[in-house]
Amino acid sequence: AAQQREEGRPRFNMEEFQGWMKSFIRERACLTQAEADLVFPVFFEMKQKQMERTRRVGGLTMEAYKKTDPKECEALLKQITALHVESSKLEQSYYARIAKLVGAKKALNMMFADDAFHREMLRKAAPHGNGKGSNGGRERGGRHSERR
Repeated sequence: AAQQREEGRPRFNMEEFQGWMKSFIRERACLTQAEADLVFPVFFEMKQKQMERTRRVGGLTMEAYKKTDPKECEALLKQITALHVESSKLEQSYYARIAKLVGAKKALNMMFADDAFHREMLRKAAPHGNGKGSNGGRERGGRHSERR
């Protein structure tokens, strides 16, 4: 909070965000500290590579808004969908690596926890006044939302 932007919001701090993510995923996936130390470097390597693809998709998307030629649009569509496929294959290979380190159940729990973490961050960032989002702060799926 010490580094305020002009709009009054704090600057994004990647280390702090990753710290929250590690804590959330470690708890939800029931990882020991030794397991967490083993898998998080692999996990964040995957996230970094996915972010690179996401940025490339973003650049192509901005370019696509300016295009009207059907051929150019078709080429951009192919590039964007190829990047999505590439990202999915990347995720598949990295979760296979993680499963070798901590087992398939914990790797699957990490995947679910990662999804839940991002939903939680979006819910907290929602401009619905109290930060509880449109469902009043309840987890999606009621009492069955936690997967262990």
